[in-house]
Amino acid sequence: ASTLRLDNRPFKLNDLLNTVESQLNVLAQAKDLDLSFIVDEKLPASMLGDESRLQQILTNLVGNAIKFTNIGSVVVHLYRSQPGYWSVKVTDTGIGIPAEAHEYIFEPFSQIDGSLTRQNSGTGLGLSIVRQLTDLMGGYVTLVSEPERGSEFTVTLPLVSTKKREMYE
Repeated sequence: ASTLRLDNRPFKLNDLLNTVESQLNVLAQAKDLDLSFIVDEKLPASMLGDESRLQQILTNLVGNAIKFTNIGSVVVHLYRSQPGYWSVKVTDTGIGIPAEAHEYIFEPFSQIDGSLTRQNSGTGLGLSIVRQLTDLMGGYVTLVSEPERGSEFTVTLPLVSTKKREMYE
């Protein structure tokens, strides 16, 4: 990620979410999952940032949540998390992740072994890319999960409004 450059331009949050939702809703519907987006009204409608990289983060997180959820829902919640920051929390009712896997799940090519994950094969790069892009943007990602209880991934990023073109306080 060290060679990646961020494109810092104004974007509309709803446009970003509509793109992600239209890409992934088909996958959720195919599995009869409820995919919902909740946006805190305290978030500005327009922000500065790299929209395509944010789309990649959201697509990877929500795509993973759908992939590893067979019954129930995937909820994407965007909100003001602390002064100057906003968060995207993706919560699912999927298979969950054992505690011993939490430390390496963000490493490239890491996948949890087991029959359920073998059914849902992928490259093992999705969460690694999420971590790299989040770090590059000056944010961080957290995970709360346990087997059979689903997962909750939260990406927290600096919030820059287009109105002031400075850090939001």
